[in-house]
Amino acid sequence: MTELDSQLDDFKKTIIQINTYKSFTKSLAYKFSIYEQSLEDHNLIRKRSEATDNEWSTIINFRIKDYGTGSFKSLEYNEFTIDHFKLFELELKNRQYQFILLHAFEAFEKYLKFAASQIRYTKNFSPTAFIQHLHKTIPIISRIIKIRNENDKKFLGEINLLLTFSLIEQLRHQITHANGYAHDKDIFIKKCLNRIGRYNEGKPKLEYTDYINNFFGSRKYENLICLIEVKDNLKPFTYYDRLGDLIEELVSYILFINDHIKQFKATAT
Repeated sequence: MTELDSQLDDFKKTIIQINTYKSFTKSLAYKFSIYEQSLEDHNLIRKRSEATDNEWSTIINFRIKDYGTGSFKSLEYNEFTIDHFKLFELELKNRQYQFILLHAFEAFEKYLKFAASQIRYTKNFSPTAFIQHLHKTIPIISRIIKIRNENDKKFLGEINLLLTFSLIEQLRHQITHANGYAHDKDIFIKKCLNRIGRYNEGKPKLEYTDYINNFFGSRKYENLICLIEVKDNLKPFTYYDRLGDLIEELVSYILFINDHIKQFKATAT
């Protein structure tokens, strides 16, 4: 096994673990719903179908320690209704999904950094910049992507592929440094498109901006990075897996370029 293959193996192990986290997180909402139903069935809580929003509620007491006296006291009592719980459930799931994407992109970046050392890439490293350099250095990679795109419309073309990686890179930055928000989305979009030369002097293609906006919420959440599943408007009972699609692109790309980098290194030495 080559050192590059060893890095690939580490990447795959990490992604498998990440996928487990994702599956577990996704199942929590379902398990919580079953737990609620069990409480209702045993008359331990009032049935939601028979209660108003305010009747189906709970109070959470936030206790803190008073260092002056050594005693405990309540900071405040918060009352939460079922609508609050539904919202909290989605917010927690989204936060976990943000963390999972962060973890996946870090594994992606780690592999690319090692790959960069294998082809003696010495410039300041960023995943998107290195990928563009890689496509110029090993042109067969971009040629295969373009050919595949002609035969399979579901396969992302090179520009869309680069946009996806640039997008994830910016999502990672906002999750890490801005609590998962892009407070100025116009600047966020500009950074995504500038990295791949597609900002078009402030007039980017609508398809690009629409694609980026797919990974944000709506109305009061329009600046929040949202990765939880959303309903497909064209297919009833079908959900669009935003996080899954992003991770799939990261993994598919690494598996695709590994052999080409090995072949390039063998030819160059």
